[in-house]
Amino acid sequence: MNVIIETKDVYKTYNLNVSPVEAVRGIDLAVNAGEFISIVGPSGSGKSSLLHLLGAMDCPTSGEVWFQGRNLAKLNDGQRADLRAREIGFVFQTFNLMPMLTAFENIEIAMRLAGMKRAERRIRAAELLKRVSLDERFNHQPRHLSGGERQRVAIGRALANRYHGTP
Repeated sequence: MNVIIETKDVYKTYNLNVSPVEAVRGIDLAVNAGEFISIVGPSGSGKSSLLHLLGAMDCPTSGEVWFQGRNLAKLNDGQRADLRAREIGFVFQTFNLMPMLTAFENIEIAMRLAGMKRAERRIRAAELLKRVSLDERFNHQPRHLSGGERQRVAIGRALANRYHGTP
């Protein structure tokens, strides 16, 4: 199997107030290409902290996080930002859409940040809007979309840079 994401004895500790809080404790995980996984647990159990580590948005206190054979701890901030822009798609709980941009522009911006040419990203953004059944809401800003429609725009944006040129 082709391992996409792997963690080795990962810990994440936050130093809040006086006592440290261990949000992630000794996680060993391997996700293969094509697999779907769910991370479940009660509030405060470290799910979001683990996802931030897997998505190169944070670094572990100890242990290793690997993405497609690269140890994320060996990457600098700019390299991790580039990795997020080009290879990792996120659908945030609060969507994180840009309120002044349209649905189309919110999807297109991910590709723009990754350096995709304008013509290619316009075609891809239109394809993704159609794929998430929002081609009729192309020019609507997030405030004019329902919660479910906002979620679908966020999904389209998360898929935008996956395998350039394929929906």
